[in-house]
This record gives sequence, structure tokens and C-alpha cells, in this order.
Amino acid sequence: MYLIHALLRPSDHPVPDGFAAFVSDCAEPDDQLEHAGLHPDAEGGPVLGLFVTAPSMAAAEGTARALVERALKRHPALDESALVRCEVPFTPPFYEWLALLPDEGGRLMPGRFRPVETDDKPDPGREK
Repeated sequence: MYLIHALLRPSDHPVPDGFAAFVSDCAEPDDQLEHAGLHPDAEGGPVLGLFVTAPSMAAAEGTARALVERALKRHPALDESALVRCEVPFTPPFYEWLALLPDEGGRLMPGRFRPVETDDKPDPGREK
């Protein structure tokens, strides 16, 4: 499941409080929308948060974009509003925390690509 943020630019009317429920009502079973929530006072403009189940981040973003565009066209007060951006949000606190982990140096996959420590003896399972 992916959290997708859809940044909206309303035309003449503010995004109504019930817009998240309206978007949920516009969802089709193939959209696999789990939950929608509206943040009307977000920095940069109203943001709709969508939890979408999908096989990849790109698929989730595409599904969310299509769903929000469908909902905007169907809503009588928002049919001329624009979808500015629709993507998984970048979460700086997570990456800041990751960079501070001891011994891992901010690696996204700790331990996976660490050089093998040797004692200068040949590896018995490895042929030269």
C-alpha cells in the first residue's frame, strides 16, 4: 500500500470538507483505494492523501492521478480545478534518521552491500 499526496489548485471555489468522501465514492474496485483524507490547509494548497494498494509506486501514483482527475471532473464546484502534483511524498525525517544510524552510514539496505571482511585466507567456497 502506498500513500499518495495529490496537490490541488482549486479554481473559484475552495475544496469542500467532504471532498475526500466524494473521491472515495468515485473510486472503482480496480482503483484499490483503501482510504482518502483531505488536508485543506496544507502548505502549497489543499492536499488529498490517498492510500492505494498497487504492485508498485508508479502504479499507485498513476491510479491515484486517474482517480483524482475523475473526481474533479465529476464534482460540480471543482470541475475546473487542477491537479498540480500526484506522487508519493518525500519524507525527510525518515532519511535524516537513517543517516544518523550508527555503523550503517545512511544505507537504505544496511549490511547488504558491506565489503566482506577477510583474514587473507582464501575463501573455500570460491574458486579463483
